[in-house]
Amino acid sequence: MENMIKKEQVDKVVADIFKTLEIPKNWKGYKYLKTATFLLLENEDYFVGDIYKIISKLHKTTYSKTEKAIRYICEQKQNELKKYFEVNYKIYNSKLITLTAEKVQESVLWRTA
Repeated sequence: MENMIKKEQVDKVVADIFKTLEIPKNWKGYKYLKTATFLLLENEDYFVGDIYKIISKLHKTTYSKTEKAIRYICEQKQNELKKYFEVNYKIYNSKLITLTAEKVQESVLWRTA
């Protein structure tokens, strides 16, 4: 994915996405998903497990708490996620991270075009 995307751009677009989905900022998964999105945009070869390990270190938490916090978003906002991303299948953590990164990339490229 495009390495020229800046963290500030990612933060803005992800915040806009989460606002649309009504994901509260006080949910831990909010900041973890934001970090995961940026990591995937930096290196599209990361596996979800790699991303969780990095997030765990950055946010001084555990791998399982990171996974659970992002899963909580998937569970609580499943219908909103399906509608927003225009899919008809259940969205799990890895897919949510990928879809969010793709949406950010599309939005940033569209804004700079």
